[in-house]
Amino acid sequence: MLKWLAGRRTPRPAPEELAERADSLLAAGDLAAAEGTIREALDRSPRDARLHARLGTIFHARGDRDGAIAAYREAWSFDPAYAQMPYNLAIAEAERGNVALAVERYREAIALRPDFLEAWFNLACLHFENNDAGAAREAYVRVLELDPAHVEARLGLGVVLQEMRSLEESEREFDRVLEADPANAGANVHKSFNALIRGDLREGWRRYAYRWQLPAMVEYRRHYPVPRWQGENPGGLRILVYPEQGFGDILQFVRFVPRLVAAGAHVILEAPGALCRLFGSLEGVELVPMRQALPPFDRHVSIMDLAEYLAPSLEDAGMRAPYLTADPDDVARWRARVSKDHGFKVGIAWSGDPRPDVPDAARIDRKRSLSFDQLRPLAAVEGVSWYSLQLGAPAAQARRPGAPLALVDFTSDLHDFADTAALMMALDLVVTVDTSVVHLAGALGRPAWMLSRFDGCWRWMLEGEDSSWYPTVRVFRQGEAGNWAPVLEALSRALRDRVGLAREGTA
Repeated sequence: MLKWLAGRRTPRPAPEELAERADSLLAAGDLAAAEGTIREALDRSPRDARLHARLGTIFHARGDRDGAIAAYREAWSFDPAYAQMPYNLAIAEAERGNVALAVERYREAIALRPDFLEAWFNLACLHFENNDAGAAREAYVRVLELDPAHVEARLGLGVVLQEMRSLEESEREFDRVLEADPANAGANVHKSFNALIRGDLREGWRRYAYRWQLPAMVEYRRHYPVPRWQGENPGGLRILVYPEQGFGDILQFVRFVPRLVAAGAHVILEAPGALCRLFGSLEGVELVPMRQALPPFDRHVSIMDLAEYLAPSLEDAGMRAPYLTADPDDVARWRARVSKDHGFKVGIAWSGDPRPDVPDAARIDRKRSLSFDQLRPLAAVEGVSWYSLQLGAPAAQARRPGAPLALVDFTSDLHDFADTAALMMALDLVVTVDTSVVHLAGALGRPAWMLSRFDGCWRWMLEGEDSSWYPTVRVFRQGEAGNWAPVLEALSRALRDRVGLAREGTA
């Protein structure tokens, strides 16, 4: 009897049992054990599509996209009706940057399961991230047909409509989100953009305050033991003003700092190092570079929150005079350097910062930026000396063989915004896309022509060539999303006229 018991074999677990065990191990984060368990199950059932799918999930969790894709394909081959597999493949291909293939896989998943809500939603997001507004709109609408309470799709549809300039339709979608959740940060912030672009600053700033609840704003939030300044009489208060978001935002909103000083506040302005020398031209301000020890203060406020209390209308926001100045000695040196160049002197920046690590910023940058080759129409304008104001990776485009414009490139000598400001003062005109360059030129009171994408930032309003924020900025707008050719043609004609006036001495 004992001999018989000792020789008895324990039954091997069924593949289903092993799969459940692997799921538990995967949920616990033990990927190695989960993989071993699934492989044991596959030894017993090598054509089981669900087991191959689980193996793909384990590879995906490990970051092995190639392994995951191979396993998902294997699973799909064993069960062609398995809609989850083209869906999983779409996710993996999108992560690898294969957008067209990811779209195709989502479409195949939807063909197998027309009510596949997650596939429709991911497809909508993928189209949106890649600036295909029409396709994104169609997919978001389908999600909402399947689930009218899908908040993310409702908000996504509102943003797509906003970028398509269907503002009333977008407003309705945001309002439907806010009916169910009045404090929804995304809906409030995007509704603020509709208000701001129409010039309703009071409503715009009120809703824009919800940005502090967005995950993207975490890095800019400050917490101090003293109260936040909220528009009360600043006289006699030591107020810390700290930066948020990009250089362009800081340059635009630093205009309000002198108003605090004029009202009797002692302003402590914290600034990124690249702006410190330039901001030294602000009178009555205690300037502190970022990441240095701060002196004592009574109140604190973000630089962009100043507008909520100091600019309730466009009349309050605008300034008819420069509010930043370049160092006179630096300007004199730059004028001496460019004096040998004949003709009308134009500085140019054709691209923003790509920021691939920030998906939404990268998406916007793809819409606002041009390639250097697209500037070829400008080369036909005679009598212009072109100066590069382009920094970062896109600057290398101008050094390729066959570049359309011959640039004078002093950018290796531009170490901060003060250097760029001084160079701008030595030029006749700045041509730029919507990046910090236009804000610097506007703050200095320099003539600047800006190429604005179809769904331009709220700062440039809905129409017209004038800027409510910068009286010396002229806006050239896209009439069709993605189509820069007519914009460059219009700018070329205007530049030709401007050069002609300069020759006549009437510019």
